[in-house]
Formats: sequence, C-alpha cells, structure tokens
Amino acid sequence: MLKSIKTRYYVPILQIFLLLFFIVAALLIYQRSVVQFFTSTQAGWLGIILNGVIVMIFLIGIGRMIGMFMAYNREQSILQKFVKRAQENTPNPAYGLPEAALIVQRYQAVQIINQQKAPVNQAALAATLVASQSAEFTLVKYVNSILILAGVLGTVISLAVALMGAAGLMNSTENMKNMWDIIGGMSNSLTTTVTSIILYVFFAYFYLRLQDARTQILANIEDVTSLYILSRIKLAK
Repeated sequence: MLKSIKTRYYVPILQIFLLLFFIVAALLIYQRSVVQFFTSTQAGWLGIILNGVIVMIFLIGIGRMIGMFMAYNREQSILQKFVKRAQENTPNPAYGLPEAALIVQRYQAVQIINQQKAPVNQAALAATLVASQSAEFTLVKYVNSILILAGVLGTVISLAVALMGAAGLMNSTENMKNMWDIIGGMSNSLTTTVTSIILYVFFAYFYLRLQDARTQILANIEDVTSLYILSRIKLAK
C-alpha cells in the first residue's frame, strides 16, 4: 500500500514561512538597535551591503526550496490519483494526468519499452530518474555550498578594510578616521560571520528535509512501478 506523505511537504514550507516571519518581525521590533549598532560601530554601508548579500543568497535558495517542496506535493497528489485508478483497473491510469508528472513519464516509458518487446529494466529507469532529479538540486546545492563562504568573504573584506585603517593610523597617529575604519572593519567581520552561520544552520536543516522529500517521492514511484505498472504488463502477457 502506498504511504501517503502529502502532509509532510507542507510542514517544512510552513516552517520556512514562520522563520521568515520571525526574522522580519525581529528586524522591525529591533530596528533602532540594528541601526544604532551599524552607526555606533562604524559598520556603515559596507556592513549593510555585505550582510545584505548573504541574506539575498539565503532567500534565493529558500525560494527554490519552496518551489521544489510544492512540486513534490503535486507529484504526490498525482501519484495518489494514478494508484487509485490502477486499483480500479482503469485501462489507462495516466489518462488526463499532466504529461510532465514523474509517474506519467514512468508509465509511458514502460509502455514504450513493452511495445518494443524488450524487457523492462526498472533499475535503469530508477537511475535515470534519480539523475534527472539530482539536476533539479543544482541551485540548492550551490547555495548550500557558498552560504558559509559568503560569510568568510565578508570577513576577509572587512579585515582588509581594518588593515587599511591600521596602516593609515601607523602613518598618522592623529588621524581618528583610521581608528574608526579599524573598528568598522572588525565589526563587519563579526556580523558577516554570525549572519552566515545562523542562516546556514537553518538552510542546512531545510536542505536535509528537501532531500528526504525527494527520496520518499522516488521510492513511492518505484513502488508504484512494481505494484501497478509492471504487474499490469505481466498480466497482459
């Protein structure tokens, strides 16, 4: 019996929206404190830009995740319809279902192979499906890889600014602007590191949930192939 996991797809989506809501709410509530921090520590526009880039990378990856969770939810819904029709012995369980659906593509592939009087290699079909779904993860994998590195890059840039200020201070001990550059650079290096680590923790969690969702939908497709598609071909023979 096919295990229904439809509700599991909405849980991480709800968690993502709750996380974004709490982040926005915290920024609005502590807006003055955030502005005061960037002002008092001389972080300035450089700090805002560096942290903004990290947040933007995070949001791009999260947006892609939401789209993939919703796509897997649609796939599961179509899969359930296909199974229901197959259990009712419908001549063509894929009739009227979206042709881009994974189970419809699997059903059509098996039908084509069967029409050519060739044996159906389910392992090869499964490997092809896994490879095609792995390609869908390119952007998510990329964000997962560079999110921490973006924080490291921000730290390096900030430390470079601080070193430039230190060099200017060595040349002129009376130039206070260089001292503020040092403070601002050290502040930016701290904020970019903390921002990237915090966002990476949440992103890595949702990334694992997305991998679990993909594994489950692929397993369901293989189960349906064995129980309802290949068995129909054997009976027809």
